[in-house]
Amino acid sequence: MSRLHQAVYKSPNDKDAMALVQATKKIRAVLRSEHAKQKINTDLFVSENQQLEMMQLKINIEISIKRINDAKGQKQYNTAKQMTDKILKILNNLPNKDSDLEHKQQMLESVKNELSAHLTSAQKIASENQAQDQKDDAKRKDLDRLFADKQKW
Repeated sequence: MSRLHQAVYKSPNDKDAMALVQATKKIRAVLRSEHAKQKINTDLFVSENQQLEMMQLKINIEISIKRINDAKGQKQYNTAKQMTDKILKILNNLPNKDSDLEHKQQMLESVKNELSAHLTSAQKIASENQAQDQKDDAKRKDLDRLFADKQKW
């Protein structure tokens, strides 16, 4: 099942992804129900449940990566960084990862570094602009005082 899934898998759009997640949830519920009725042995239940959980996780990660790329495209770098941090936290806490999840984790680490670099450069530019604005305001105030109407005593 997992080999076939990996060979045919494409990144779904949001609507398809939600349908896939809902389907895996329903399959897991049926699996739990059958296990509770003792129609499936425990070893089979554990392995199948783990495969379904991994499938659901991969779908959610794919959708999150798509949203990160959309946020980057819209120059919402803080949002993209927050989503990246959240996914990396999930992946770091995952005990057994396959090569696909390892690859995604490495890719997300590089995206995080790219976003961090972009945000620090943007903050530096913003602080420089703010300092320049303050200097310009001070010059304007000096000129306003110099050329202001003279008050009589």
